[in-house]
Amino acid sequence: MAKAAVKRTGSSATVVLLLIAIITVLFGGMMWFQYLGIVDAESLIRPLAGRLPYVGKYFRYPVISSSLLKEERISKLKQSITMREEALQKRELELEEKDKAVLLREKQIESDRREIEEELKALEANKKRYDETEYKYSMLAKYYSNMKPENSAAIIEAMDDLLVVDILQRMDPQAVSRILMSLSAEKAGGIMRRMSQ
Repeated sequence: MAKAAVKRTGSSATVVLLLIAIITVLFGGMMWFQYLGIVDAESLIRPLAGRLPYVGKYFRYPVISSSLLKEERISKLKQSITMREEALQKRELELEEKDKAVLLREKQIESDRREIEEELKALEANKKRYDETEYKYSMLAKYYSNMKPENSAAIIEAMDDLLVVDILQRMDPQAVSRILMSLSAEKAGGIMRRMSQ
């Protein structure tokens, strides 16, 4: 029996040594694969080894305190706020540029409006002068039409040809022909040339 007890002890020691060797080879292989980046051995070993009685305390996940979580959250919030501030500053710069463009355009429009108003005033003044001149020539034409052709011709002889043409153009053609017949041939020829141009 003693021999049988020795044999059992020897065979159980061999089994234990073989188990330790197998575990060591497995553990070493896992670490080697971890080193090569083939397997994530840490995530496989840590949960199992954390449950072992004496060794487990070295394999447990570190406890993350609530203050670390708060700091991380605060850090993310700060990053978010910083990103929003940058976006707002960028948007503000864009709006300022648009405001400058709008102000420049408003100034241009105001300048154009003033120019148009000045041109309009000048046109109105020219129209008023034209109307006044037209009225004066029409009145002179009416006066000369009502006068005897000899009297009209005597006055027209002393006048400038351009003025005479402007007056005669506003008169009845029969009155014009009577006045032209009363004028000297030279004066009548000059007026006729101007009227035909």
